[in-house]
Amino acid sequence: MTGVYRRLVKSEHRNLHDLDSVLVDDSKYYQEDILVPLSVNYNGSPIYPLYDSGFEINPEVCSGKNFAPELLIVVHSANFLIDLRTAIRYTWKHFDKIENTVIVFFLGRSDNRTITENVLAESAFFGDIVVSRTFDTYNNLTLKTISMCEWIDRFCPRAKFVLKADDDIFLNVPLLLDFIRQPEVKSAKRSVFGKLNHGTGPVRYPDHKFYISPEEYPGDVFLDYMQGASYLFTGDIAGSLFRTALQMNFFRMEDIFLTGFVSERIQARKVHVDRFYVLYFEIWHYYTENNQTYYDVESCNVKKLIAIHYVSYSDIFALWQRFFTRKVCK
Repeated sequence: MTGVYRRLVKSEHRNLHDLDSVLVDDSKYYQEDILVPLSVNYNGSPIYPLYDSGFEINPEVCSGKNFAPELLIVVHSANFLIDLRTAIRYTWKHFDKIENTVIVFFLGRSDNRTITENVLAESAFFGDIVVSRTFDTYNNLTLKTISMCEWIDRFCPRAKFVLKADDDIFLNVPLLLDFIRQPEVKSAKRSVFGKLNHGTGPVRYPDHKFYISPEEYPGDVFLDYMQGASYLFTGDIAGSLFRTALQMNFFRMEDIFLTGFVSERIQARKVHVDRFYVLYFEIWHYYTENNQTYYDVESCNVKKLIAIHYVSYSDIFALWQRFFTRKVCK
């Protein structure tokens, strides 16, 4: 589930008094003046009639019936956010050079001609973009996630593990590979790994971004679900997630829907792993200079975490530098 998105800033060392100016509500990026169609809330409607199967762009990144990547990373990205995709390509996406590791960007389509032409050009140049037939709007994130599962089931069905990530993530791919190679994880079947939310309930304030009415969800507590910015699942459940999701009613919060409702329906095992979700500001190191308070990030905090969320274009490069700092970490 996406939340607050941090805009670009010029310096990796920021004055804390300026913090509010770089925090914005990312749902504003999905308004109709930017991405025209389908910004309707479909909560409670059957999914099958809403879902548009197929793909506008489909690179052959998992070509060959015998190709079985150890790790497939699917980065969900809004189609106009080329800046974040560029930052990822110049940093942690370099790890897709590791054998049996595939990293792709997953986008929805647009009615905006300029956006569509830019995505076509970007795809032609990099060859790492999948575009689903679901329109890329904020309230369509559940449909987009279902489309991801369809794509995996049809075009990369032999992937051992799949990581779904948002584009405002810094991902420690070597640490992720170490994690999936642990014997108890490597042998796992029908499982979902991530930062587990337990005992959380729906927001009942009508003006809140994540408001859920009692008609949409009458219960007081959600099923356990993974924080949506980054979670891992075994590839053997991609097809089950896709086909089961089509039989259910729409729910706008895509992480609750897929890793909560659908995963429960298919009886997937849910495993809590803290390192899959840490907010960037939670690892800041504060210091004072000239009576001003600033923050920075210790390299060891970057190296011991699998995913750091709410990062901007410049943050990704700053974290990449910290990642390669030569420092012995305990």
